[in-house]
Amino acid sequence: MDPVFVEIGTMVEQPFKVLCSAIGIYKIIVVTLLVSAYCSSLHIPLNNICAISKDNRTADCSGRYLSYVPIEALPLSLEELDLSLNALQEIHERDFCPLRYLRVLKLQFNNISLIEDRAFNCNTLLEDLNIFNNSLTSIPDKALEPLANLQNLYMSNNLYRSATLSDIFSTFTKLKILSLGGSLIPGLKEGDFRSIQHIYLDKFAIKTASSLKQYEQGCLKFIRTKNMWFDVAIDQKPNYLPIILQDLANMTFSELRFRNLFEFKYYTDREDIFHGLKDINMQQLILYRGKFNENVLRMALVSLQFSPVKSLSLLSLDFARSPTFEEAGMGSSVTDLVLDDLILRDISNPDILRFDWHFTWFSKYLDLSDCNLDHVDMDYFQRVSDLKELLLSGNKIKFIPPGWSNPTLQLLQLDGNSFGLISMSSFKEMPRLSQLKAGNNPYHCTCDLHSFIQESTTKGKVNITDWPDNYRCYHPEAMLNTSVANFFPGLLECDIRLVIIISVVTTATVVLALMLLCYVFNVPWYTRAICHIIRAKYRAYQEGLGISKTFAYHAFISYSHSDADWVRDQLLTCLESNKPPYNICIHERDFMPGKWIIDNIIENIENSRKVIFVLSKHFVNSEWCNYELYFAQQRAIGKTFSDVVLVLKEPIDPDSLPNKYCKLKKMLNTKTYLEWPKDPKQQIFFWAQLKSVLGKPVLTRDRTISIRSRISSRSSNSTLELHVENPMARQPKVQNQEVALPEMNRDEGNLVYTEMSETDLSVQR
Repeated sequence: MDPVFVEIGTMVEQPFKVLCSAIGIYKIIVVTLLVSAYCSSLHIPLNNICAISKDNRTADCSGRYLSYVPIEALPLSLEELDLSLNALQEIHERDFCPLRYLRVLKLQFNNISLIEDRAFNCNTLLEDLNIFNNSLTSIPDKALEPLANLQNLYMSNNLYRSATLSDIFSTFTKLKILSLGGSLIPGLKEGDFRSIQHIYLDKFAIKTASSLKQYEQGCLKFIRTKNMWFDVAIDQKPNYLPIILQDLANMTFSELRFRNLFEFKYYTDREDIFHGLKDINMQQLILYRGKFNENVLRMALVSLQFSPVKSLSLLSLDFARSPTFEEAGMGSSVTDLVLDDLILRDISNPDILRFDWHFTWFSKYLDLSDCNLDHVDMDYFQRVSDLKELLLSGNKIKFIPPGWSNPTLQLLQLDGNSFGLISMSSFKEMPRLSQLKAGNNPYHCTCDLHSFIQESTTKGKVNITDWPDNYRCYHPEAMLNTSVANFFPGLLECDIRLVIIISVVTTATVVLALMLLCYVFNVPWYTRAICHIIRAKYRAYQEGLGISKTFAYHAFISYSHSDADWVRDQLLTCLESNKPPYNICIHERDFMPGKWIIDNIIENIENSRKVIFVLSKHFVNSEWCNYELYFAQQRAIGKTFSDVVLVLKEPIDPDSLPNKYCKLKKMLNTKTYLEWPKDPKQQIFFWAQLKSVLGKPVLTRDRTISIRSRISSRSSNSTLELHVENPMARQPKVQNQEVALPEMNRDEGNLVYTEMSETDLSVQR
């Protein structure tokens, strides 16, 4: 037979143009030609059907939609062959006979309904056979008989009508894993597994119909295995569970697993069907799939507390509340159960542990992955005294609660949740935390996150096990999908202490600079002056005085009290003795008694055509002179300083003046000023220049009326008697002398100067 296959192997290397018309050729040649023609029509070379390793020991032909075994494309030295997920329907003797060294054969997830009795006669070295999930109607005992070296046999999920194992299985002394059964097996009988009673397995798995209809006591007593898996539903016959547990009593298991125990409906009776768990010597109990409620879980846990179980897994359960559930209140219904591991994964209702909030029955491991938790309830961990590992992956947790305290926790998994904020403060109450898995969350790339990553990765306080691939920015939008490892915020953005220091220093610098500028430019003095102006304007508005539109005086003289003698004896005498005389305003004589000084200054400066400043060293040191100079400056804003007359009574160095006299300095440097000469001969020219600057002393009738009203106002306010015939009688004596008054004409009781222009007369009319 081997030469035939050699010849076929040579043929398939040629172009596939051979016509399939030869009748009477050996069946194997016909099959080979048909396969070759099929592959040729699809333009698929035979040597590309399977993925073969370089050493020709393994071949992967899974998922290729094969309806045949492509033996011609497989090396004879093959030891492992995967034909799963194809369309195989039958297994024949010739299919695997050339593969004499085959040890692993995977045929699961096909549609195999027939395995010939001699199908594996040439494969006596076979150790691992998988025919799971096919269409076999009976266990292929005859086909399996030559496989004395068989160690792993997976043949469940077929269309068997019975789970009875023949005596052939007693010869499989090397068998370690056995799974059998299917959805059509109605029940289990007492002698089904008698043939393997002397075989010690690592795992035994049995599957029955959705609702177990029959179970004979003693069925499982022949099983010797470390791990027992049941895919048995007891919805219709819940009383079978105590019988099953009784058969398992006093047996020792590393793992006892129930799948779909209550597949279609919840158990609502009050009878404790889990009481047999206490008699089973097991390390781990797994309840996988099915419908459970609070009462059922309480029954199981109350019984488990009297068993040596150390690990409990509740996986993919459809959990619901029990209408008749009675809460334990402040106490606990489970008082003596101590678990090393508790795994709750993919639970439909996160309140699965509501029946006992105290958690007195586990200490070293808790898995709450995929349980639809949307927050971490601190009540879950109030009584946990020795929890070391906590798994919360795949939930919907939106934030890490502050003050999460667990002094013994060493490993924490939070990956695949919905929180975006995390920082070192989130875990500051977990001093022993050394491993953290928190990737695949919608992180907000902030300074807290950056600081947390830096503290963890550089200082090694916490080992982030899934860093950096699973950490990406979700917010802000500009950084969407950016790796957190590439997020480097600025120093000022994150160091609040540095920001505070810079802010304080900057503020202090600005304040000091402003204070210095205020000192240099005398800002406080100007501020007070502006306030005086505003207050004076406001008082004038309140009193209805308004602002005079005509000049009442030819000039206002500003001088220091120390220069008053010179002003009265020289300046005032000369100007008021002129013919016609100048009407001069001085504070000693013409300020309104009882009125605010500032108001007097502003009002009289505004009512004077010219302002004469008698400059001396005493003037510079006079506060009121400073105000008068400032108000005169304010009056001249937007104009020239032609209304300001500077008279230097004594020489003054402009550079020696204070900074607040910047305008005065400018005027002294740019404006012509009059300097009082000590030589009497030169004084004649001084008076001529001054009178030239002041101009001719002409006033209109309106102005004289204003003078009269102001004089009468002064008389009424100060109770001083003024005689119109001698208007200078109001002037006080100065050093026992009286100032000579110029002659003046009378006109209807008003003071009028004799010389008037036509313009003034027109206004008078």
